[in-house]
Amino acid sequence: MTAMDAESGDEIWEFSEDYFFDSGLAVVDGTVYVGSTGGTMYALNSDDGSVVWKSDVGDEVRAPPAVADGTVYIGTDAGDLFALDTADGSPRWTTNLDQELYTSPAVSEELVFAGGETGSGFYAIDRSSGSVEWEAKISEKRNNVRASPAVADGVVFITDGDLRAIDIESGEDIWRYPRGDFISSPPAVVDGAVLVGNWDASMYAISNEQLKERITELQPPSSEDSSSSPSEDTSSSTSGDTSSSSSSSETERSSESSEPSTSATEEPVQRGFLSNGNDEQFGMLSDPFLLTVGGFALSVIGVLHSMIGGK
Repeated sequence: MTAMDAESGDEIWEFSEDYFFDSGLAVVDGTVYVGSTGGTMYALNSDDGSVVWKSDVGDEVRAPPAVADGTVYIGTDAGDLFALDTADGSPRWTTNLDQELYTSPAVSEELVFAGGETGSGFYAIDRSSGSVEWEAKISEKRNNVRASPAVADGVVFITDGDLRAIDIESGEDIWRYPRGDFISSPPAVVDGAVLVGNWDASMYAISNEQLKERITELQPPSSEDSSSSPSEDTSSSTSGDTSSSSSSSETERSSESSEPSTSATEEPVQRGFLSNGNDEQFGMLSDPFLLTVGGFALSVIGVLHSMIGGK
């Protein structure tokens, strides 16, 4: 592992051991926390790379740790989730989740969340005791959680083939956003939107608040819904869960389907030589007054020509 100057790229220090560092790391308050494939967790001084402490976690570490409130949370290939004291690396507790933990855990005020590569569950663990508070069954589409979860506003977001929003207290799904391809990248929550990438090389921004509203405020179809336009149906079907995409509240529908009216003066509508707007392409031919005067002049010339021809 190497530390380099951010501006020059020059090496500041290097740290190595007999095994590999192929996971990410965390830097908190001047300390670098990183695990190795040899089953050792290190805390290094960020200034010079010296070892502050090291702790044996028993098996390979392939994911970055999460650090919060004086505790380092780290998972191993053996399925052990460790909570280590940031001061000396001593274990506060260890919980085995019976699956390889390849992703960084996520932390809320009272819980730590983790899912694995080979298991069938996603877990919420009490931060103080290490006891499992609840387990959510993951999608059979992938049967694993390969990306780190995200926590915001009492909701934990995971990708297990689909994008899911799970209530952190109960472990119940709030909504699910399924796609034809696999969603397995880490979700990010920004300004009420959940950002996630997909295997079809697409990036999605899903409104967390909108999806929750459409699930909790569903109304049965009314007679007015039968006359809705295809554009309304398309907009309402963008919700993730199929049960929430069939319809939404009347207030929401009317706000989505309303379109600005178009007046005759918003843009020129050209018909022949006449135009209801100024268009430089047609010059004088787009001016109705000049066309009227010109037409009158042509009529006078025609009458005079007939009189002269009659003589």
